[in-house]
Amino acid sequence: MSKLIHRLSLSTGIATLICGVVISPAYAQDSRQVTSQVDEIITTAQKRTENAQDVPVAVSAINSAQLEKTFARDIRDVESISPNLIIDSVLGNGTAAISIRGMQFSDVEKSFDPAVAVYTDGVYLANSTGALVGIWDAESVEVLRGPQGTLFGRNTIGGLIHVKRKKPSGVAGGRASITYGSYDRLDLNAAIDLPAFANDTVKLRGMVNHKSGGGYFEGGPNSGDADFLGFDLSALVEPTDSLSILTRVEIIDDNADTPPLSNVAIGDPGDFEYHRTNRSPIDQKASRNVFAVTVTPTWQINENHSLEAIIALREGEETAIQDFFGVDGETAFGVPAFAGQGVFVASRPQEESQFSTEVRLHSNFGDRLETVLGGYYWNSEYEMAQSTGGLAITLAAPFVTQEPRHFHETESWAIFGQLDMDVTDRLGLSLGGRYLEETKAYCGSNGADFTGNGTRTGLSLFGQPGLGICDTSDPLYNNNFIDPVTGNPAVFVPETTWTKFTPRVGLTYDLDQAMLYATYSEGFRSGGYNGRAYDPQNAGPYEPESVENFEFGVKSDLMDNRLRLNLGAFFTKYDNKQEDVAFDDPNLAGTTVTVVQNAASATINGFEAEAIFKPIDALTLNGSLGILDASYDEYFAIDTNGNTVDLSSSELRRAPDLTFSMGATYEHQLENGHFIIPTVNYSYRGDHWVSAYSAARSVTPPRTGIIGFNEAYGLLSASINYETDNWRLSLFGDNLLDEGYFNHGFEVATYEATSATDASPVFVPGSLAFGLVNAPVTWGVELDVKF
Repeated sequence: MSKLIHRLSLSTGIATLICGVVISPAYAQDSRQVTSQVDEIITTAQKRTENAQDVPVAVSAINSAQLEKTFARDIRDVESISPNLIIDSVLGNGTAAISIRGMQFSDVEKSFDPAVAVYTDGVYLANSTGALVGIWDAESVEVLRGPQGTLFGRNTIGGLIHVKRKKPSGVAGGRASITYGSYDRLDLNAAIDLPAFANDTVKLRGMVNHKSGGGYFEGGPNSGDADFLGFDLSALVEPTDSLSILTRVEIIDDNADTPPLSNVAIGDPGDFEYHRTNRSPIDQKASRNVFAVTVTPTWQINENHSLEAIIALREGEETAIQDFFGVDGETAFGVPAFAGQGVFVASRPQEESQFSTEVRLHSNFGDRLETVLGGYYWNSEYEMAQSTGGLAITLAAPFVTQEPRHFHETESWAIFGQLDMDVTDRLGLSLGGRYLEETKAYCGSNGADFTGNGTRTGLSLFGQPGLGICDTSDPLYNNNFIDPVTGNPAVFVPETTWTKFTPRVGLTYDLDQAMLYATYSEGFRSGGYNGRAYDPQNAGPYEPESVENFEFGVKSDLMDNRLRLNLGAFFTKYDNKQEDVAFDDPNLAGTTVTVVQNAASATINGFEAEAIFKPIDALTLNGSLGILDASYDEYFAIDTNGNTVDLSSSELRRAPDLTFSMGATYEHQLENGHFIIPTVNYSYRGDHWVSAYSAARSVTPPRTGIIGFNEAYGLLSASINYETDNWRLSLFGDNLLDEGYFNHGFEVATYEATSATDASPVFVPGSLAFGLVNAPVTWGVELDVKF
């Protein structure tokens, strides 16, 4: 009750602030200017502030002025700013499946490193949980495509998304907004800058975000509503002209519902209205609490040299209850689900912490040479105590709860550098590289409650001694197993160290209105241990994967800066690709085991285009185009019996052949100086898979539709805005064509099998298949005030 009263008080306070600003005189604001030229976009893609048009990197960026008009809750709402980018939500706790150029990761386990990194203020977020970062009042959002193995070296194999927040300005003022929309969506946001004090050496800024509602599922105990409260407090201290220290504290209290999954094996996968009905009897609650501190000192040593550090601590704990069966009192696969009970329900309490330090020396040597030299240290710990309850395999026995425990620890360090030199007045050369060493350790335990009375029976204990609960004196502790490939005794290796050097070479050629560039770069994604292992045989370790990328492009500002046109082509070789594959478990009939193997290699080639055009001062047109040719070169997995299974006919997930977006903004000035601004945006995604099982299949009995496959769809959004110097009132709508697609899909206990007489893989359908569908047509109204 106290938490409810606190939240109601906070909501009332923010709403009062917004209303007070509207009816009171506002501080003077700069009058809005309509220009004839495309706005300059500033980026930090090379760890320094630059015009994005001067950076030989495939980068898309959106600044604070543009972000204000997106009505965004998180990074999903700016997905269309970049070609070949897909951002889907996966299960709960703000978990993201992000794909850039077909390189993606689609899981919730923190033991796996994402293929596309998310950074906030230069700090790497270690996993996909919480990656749907809020962007209200952010300074900018940048999307860097392709491997960034030099300056953003930790697991940026496919690219990254960088959210930069505003620094304290030292000028009294602020901003507040209230958004109400479909399904009782209510967002209350406020940010305030205090006037500088202590002889203008201290500047403070605070921000609060409160999000509720918006869950679009009908029926059931929960609908996927948001319930988010976040605080961001920052202080900028400048004791001297050459030294500044920015400290930021972030507190998150997220109690959003876990979005309810739909049992896709029941009903037509293409009937999206059916799958937007929550049929689970389980109250699928979740929580995520985060405390983070980031300290960024900058020392301007002299005119040509500066030193910057980013020191960050981030701690969090979370819980999530998820019903994977998603039916109540219905029949699936000939088996009646029990009314009021879940058939396959998981509870996932977890704790994590991460600490990182990055130090960079920036130097200028005359007008022709710039360098960045740096070092990086990373340490993280993570533990999970999971409970998964479900009917026994025969579906006739009482419920059995599996209760695995997992502990992971990572320590990583790196040195890196980049040199940018003007060889001539037009020709530039860039050389960079990063050497890293990463060590991971793992401890695992498997157990089960066979009685239903809460008594856990330990089944196995294995891993690194001294980590978590790995006690060598425990009678269960045993790292020995039989290798299924060789049939010989083997010993699990619970700690592994990998090293890697990732280079980058780039050339630029400056034309009068354009820049040509060509780069070669490599990316690295760390190896690790299987976060769903039940015994040392399937725990790993699996090895790192790597990418080699050639890229050629042109960036141009034409027609007296009325037209910006950027084009690029890339050729990517993806080796030692990590795949999580499921097979029949030889130790327990009728069940499967999931293992991670470096089973595949792939080739990904493509073309990208981005354009902004102002044919007249009041009208801005923008568009992007992404073309992908992505396929497996080979995909040979080893099943738990040691047989080789050829899965090369599979398709890469979230890798459509075609993506594009186009939009328009018209700024009509009224006689009183205010503006009416309509906007429209359309984004298209071609056919693509979101599930791992993407080869052609025949199933008996046949299922209706294809599970985990999205036919091409287009999303239309529009808004109409009334804007003054001090406030803006907007009406907006999303998915106005009412398109349906799956954010996520998975077939549980599904696998490929070979036999002693036939090496061809045979598809074995699992016990159920679940999916998470997108929101239908939504609308909203927003009042945004500056003061």
